Amino acid sequence: GYSTTHAQQMESENWTIINASSPATCADYESTDLKIVAILRASVGSFSALCCLVVIAVIILYKKYSFFLQRQILYLAIAACVHSLSYPLSRVNYYTARPILDPYCQFGGFFNLYTSWSEVFGICCITFYLLAKTVLKIKQPERIEPVCLIVMFLVPFSWAWVPFKDHAFGTEGGWCDIRILNENCSGFRLGKILRFTLWYGPLYTILPIIFICYIIIYINVRRIDHYRGVYDPDTRGEKERLITEIKPLIWYPIIYLLLTIFSVADRIVDTINPNHQVIVLWYLHVLTSSFRGAFIS
Repeated sequence: GYSTTHAQQMESENWTIINASSPATCADYESTDLKIVAILRASVGSFSALCCLVVIAVIILYKKYSFFLQRQILYLAIAACVHSLSYPLSRVNYYTARPILDPYCQFGGFFNLYTSWSEVFGICCITFYLLAKTVLKIKQPERIEPVCLIVMFLVPFSWAWVPFKDHAFGTEGGWCDIRILNENCSGFRLGKILRFTLWYGPLYTILPIIFICYIIIYINVRRIDHYRGVYDPDTRGEKERLITEIKPLIWYPIIYLLLTIFSVADRIVDTINPNHQVIVLWYLHVLTSSFRGAFIS
């Protein structure tokens, strides 16, 4: 009868992803721009993961992991590789049934959050290494290697699971993330709080610190490079080795900072007005963030 037909219709609708009419509204999976952004994000992320895998293979093949510095680069390449894989793995399939999509986005959102922090902490470890060598004058910074491994690969677990508690992971544009909207387009306040406390708040604190540390490191490297004191062959040789070792590493924090600008700007706009996205920012966000692995490698 009517009730059976109506129940079947309601069940069918529950298995269908809600469409929207304008390009930047919530649950808009028919927007051509958002489809392109999602595909671009997954494709570039896959390319970055491939670049990182090549670097990891070269490091292992030629056994370039004897020194702590080399192993730090290896750890960062692994973190960047896994994070790059999170882009294709967290991409939303627009035609997936909701009962399948929801648990998929629970995993995709968690994986994206965890690997993002793993990559950030990899940059922090390299920054600390540079500070230890140039400013703190620590002779054996390799002693912090176990700490770096714990910080990079275990510490992110301590808060990446939190959104599971309130089913806060979900579809966010063309991929899975901490959602800030409900399916009916009403605001999800807890999602905004979690997004700020678990990612953007700490990130906005860490990035300026990295930038300040970089300025201090750069000043000290310049000072060492232009030192014109009493000539001592041993001292001079040690300084030249230090500069040779440090100069390439300085680029890692710089690259990360530069490639994070557009993603930060996009998410600020998204949080302030989630129903009116700036598509240009989406493209810039996707290109710069998903290319990080390739640039780091």
